[in-house]
Amino acid sequence: MTQAALANAQLSVPLRLLALTVEAAGTREFRWRILESFDDSKTFTSLACAEMRFSAYDAALATGYGELQRLIGGDLQYGPRVETTRQPHGKNTPSTERLSA
Repeated sequence: MTQAALANAQLSVPLRLLALTVEAAGTREFRWRILESFDDSKTFTSLACAEMRFSAYDAALATGYGELQRLIGGDLQYGPRVETTRQPHGKNTPSTERLSA
């Protein structure tokens, strides 16, 4: 399969609905969280959350982005795509593991 055909096949699969957020974890403390929506709704499930707290918002954001990149892996060029084996919402049990930052 050519590179162009592979890219077109990759792009035909829907994107995963992922979000990175930074939340207040206390006074002047922040923590990143990665969320995912499984059914195109506005309801998101937590996939990963920093266990450590950061004293600056930008540090939490940058660390969370690094974790999001790690979670996505080699799919950054075309974005993370829904797996074909993935079950519809309600039958899918996403991981709620807590990752260290």
